Amino acid sequence: IGSEDCLYLNVFVPKSALMSKKKLPVMFWIHGGGNTWGHAGQEMYLPDYFLSQHDVVFVSSNYRLGPLGWFFLEGLNEDSTEPLDRSANFGTLDLIAALKWVKTHIAAFGGDPDNVTIFGESAGARNVMSLLVAKQSKGLFKRGIAQSGYLTTDKLSDIKTRTQEIVKKAYQKADQTKEFKLSAAAKDDPKQIGSLLRSLNAGDFLSLYRLSQGDQWLEGVADVISDGIVIPKKGLHRAFREGDLHDVEMIFGATRDEEKLFMASDDRFVQGIPVISRFIPWVRIRDASFYRVYAKALSESWYYGGVVLPSRFLAKKQAFLGLNRVYAYRFDWDEQPRRYGMDISELYAAAHSLEIAFIFGLPTLRAYDRDPSKGFRSVIDRTFYDPNKRDSDYELANQMGRYWVNFVYDGNPNHYPYTQKIRWEAWEVEQFLVFDSLRDKGIKMYLSSLSEASILQRLENSVILNHQRCKTLHDLLSRSLLNAEEKKNVLQDFMLGSCQ
Repeated sequence: IGSEDCLYLNVFVPKSALMSKKKLPVMFWIHGGGNTWGHAGQEMYLPDYFLSQHDVVFVSSNYRLGPLGWFFLEGLNEDSTEPLDRSANFGTLDLIAALKWVKTHIAAFGGDPDNVTIFGESAGARNVMSLLVAKQSKGLFKRGIAQSGYLTTDKLSDIKTRTQEIVKKAYQKADQTKEFKLSAAAKDDPKQIGSLLRSLNAGDFLSLYRLSQGDQWLEGVADVISDGIVIPKKGLHRAFREGDLHDVEMIFGATRDEEKLFMASDDRFVQGIPVISRFIPWVRIRDASFYRVYAKALSESWYYGGVVLPSRFLAKKQAFLGLNRVYAYRFDWDEQPRRYGMDISELYAAAHSLEIAFIFGLPTLRAYDRDPSKGFRSVIDRTFYDPNKRDSDYELANQMGRYWVNFVYDGNPNHYPYTQKIRWEAWEVEQFLVFDSLRDKGIKMYLSSLSEASILQRLENSVILNHQRCKTLHDLLSRSLLNAEEKKNVLQDFMLGSCQ
């Protein structure tokens, strides 16, 4: 849904800033959604409560999504006089353009153009990581927060095959509609192919990526491409590993049970009635042991690749300069109630994206503030939050928001403008802060013990069926940063090669 005319940003200013001569730090939010859906104005991202509590200027920006944001066809814009036209990362360039706008104009809204923090979740976090390696973004922000990000990148060589399939579909569509004539000799000419693709409206172009006409999902879309123009050809992982990134203050974090958000609607893991209300499906877990093992393995892998590795790489770069400005966290809150006969905590727990509500200030809890007699505002709120645990949830949300704001002010999450009781130590000895409610573990520092070997060993020792272990292993490898030879070695070593 939506329109190509989407490149707008939102600026939110607290009332306190309107009468102040002091320039406030700027928080620049990048929404998630796999870089294929979502927008900056979604209700869950609105900072009205957040800005009623904290003195910052908040900016959120749209950017082009899907193949309109990330697309590569060799030779497509080779005659352009603008070098950036040859990039495949249009969505990334949109974010850079928005940051340039902030640099130029945010002072007029009471913001400090020299104190900008970029932060985002999921694909938004991976876009934060992308901006750390894009030379065009240097100097546009001072620090960043990556919530559930990852370091994977699409290679140009891999995209060529996908693009050929899309072009083939475009030929067929043009032949059917007879709206575009293309000679056989011109079918390999990038300029002619470009003209063909541009002759399609946005909806028809996006339909080339759908498996069927009614399918809402886009298949085979490229996403953050190592084009050698905006993103280095070696990709995000190698750029981070080799220290080829901006030296800025960073927070990297993830949720403990990332994968459960996706498993809870996956027929391989659950079965049941699609919907029992307007929004909530009724499901039951098919195999509880497999559900737990698979979720743990994939979630730990996400944490390792999206938090441990980037924290380690950036901290190593900063150590050469005698600095220590990298912080890591894990979100462990899993206080969901039982609803409709389902244990929501077992089904979702600390799933992907659930920390967002705590940072922005839970809409559920705010509903009580407006009118306690009305209780929760929506069926989603009723499903995920227990009114009997409101106080501890609210306290966790307040503490998380203060850590974020402290970091935004001066790169240290502990002291200003709020003095925090639990000190968030830097990553120097590979340690991270756990965010949990006071009813459970509370907020505490832990040492990181994750490695590729420990994740695989735990999976190998798990009490599930062999084919379930192999399924988990293959899914782990399909998302890993290992090369083909390294994946082959893992398959040979795991369970005596029985998963090859």
